Amino acid sequence: MPLNWGVSKSLTTSIGLSDQQERVMKSIFCISPELKESCVLTEKRDIENADVALLNLDNAQAMIQWEQLQDTNRMLTPITFSAEGRRMAHATSLELPIRLNRLKQALLDLAGSRSIFRINPGTANAASEVKILIVDHEFPVRRYIARKLTEFVKLPLYISFAASGEEAMQRMENNAYDLVFIDAAFRDDAGTRFCKLIKSISDAYVVRLTDRKSRIQNLQGLVSGSNACLDKQSAGKRLAAEVDKCVKHRSRIFNQKFSGQALTEFQM
Repeated sequence: MPLNWGVSKSLTTSIGLSDQQERVMKSIFCISPELKESCVLTEKRDIENADVALLNLDNAQAMIQWEQLQDTNRMLTPITFSAEGRRMAHATSLELPIRLNRLKQALLDLAGSRSIFRINPGTANAASEVKILIVDHEFPVRRYIARKLTEFVKLPLYISFAASGEEAMQRMENNAYDLVFIDAAFRDDAGTRFCKLIKSISDAYVVRLTDRKSRIQNLQGLVSGSNACLDKQSAGKRLAAEVDKCVKHRSRIFNQKFSGQALTEFQM
């Protein structure tokens, strides 16, 4: 899936809404400055590239289309609607008829850096998921890296976005991430300082996202203590390799801590 570097907003589409419901949805985008800044309605023909789908759970044909989309766009996040009390697990659920303020808030909560995705959940529990934080000031880059992860990695993933170091630290206060991708192009040496901070407070495997052929950024990544550097525009299959290294890193850290704890208990 090619990256559209010009799209900096969350792409929103609808599945199974009536013509009247579609008009209500479009009116929300017209009258809300906040939505205009963070979201954009996409054409139905571009649904495979969308980030958020407004899904009518009461429409049987819409549910068939949704199931089919799971094979082509696994990052598509639903906001569901139902007049009959239907709900979907791990999805924002709203009642029909559509209420402007509730839909507006739901869209804002899912837009941009606030997005969180669970990919390939299967029967995985929280302990078996690879928890990933993608830190980049550009939403298209965050979305691109996440989509490449869903394309090349088959493990259960928990993916979070952050648009700044401050927001990333807020997320890390509540989550023990296994893998952190950091934009190497933060202003001044902010990316380097943030990388060092992460390494000082967590056991996360850190990958710096660099611009193509940027030797300076690669050098800064090594100096900052990151585990690897990755060209953000041609990540592809290397993402799978880095996730594999991260899993081995997590296992090694766990074994070291377990061995240390066992030795302490034995000495006592």
